[in-house]
Amino acid sequence: MICDECHNVMEFDYQDIHAALIAKAAKQGFELRAETIELTGLCADCKAKATDAAAVGTSA
Repeated sequence: MICDECHNVMEFDYQDIHAALIAKAAKQGFELRAETIELTGLCADCKAKATDAAAVGTSA
């Protein structure tokens, strides 16, 4: 996961997704050699900062 704001990269174990990709590929007769999955968005800290900034902006 890559934060659009601070560019922090967070990785997580995704064995269930990995297994599903291998099974789907095999079903199609495809030999999966590697996969890269990137998710982009806002991390918890940047999301909180954006929410706080919006709250300050609406109360002024």
